[in-house]
Amino acid sequence: MVNLGKKDGAPLLQGKSSLLNKVLFGVFFLSVAVIVANNYYQYAILKNYDMYIEVQCDFSTESGCIRRDCNEEECPPNELESYKIYKIKAKDLAFCQDGTCYEECANMIISCEAQALEE
Repeated sequence: MVNLGKKDGAPLLQGKSSLLNKVLFGVFFLSVAVIVANNYYQYAILKNYDMYIEVQCDFSTESGCIRRDCNEEECPPNELESYKIYKIKAKDLAFCQDGTCYEECANMIISCEAQALEE
């Protein structure tokens, strides 16, 4: 009987495949660690993402306001019935004094992009 792929009852490539498995295992976990570290750096340290904020809006003087009827639907904690939506960078939120960023957007202290209502 011919013994193909085995020498003395053990697979011929057992030592090499074990080393290859260890290398591939190490590369996989190193890749996962790099991805997690990069995401942490981008989001937690650089704050490289966008936030949407609602800013009070007056229909009589401003255009692009959105109206919400708090009697018919549930209102958010800010209880704004007329508002505009602005997109800001998360890193700019630190410059907002009152958390609404209204004054900062109006005075162009931070970069704010008005968002249109999508229907």
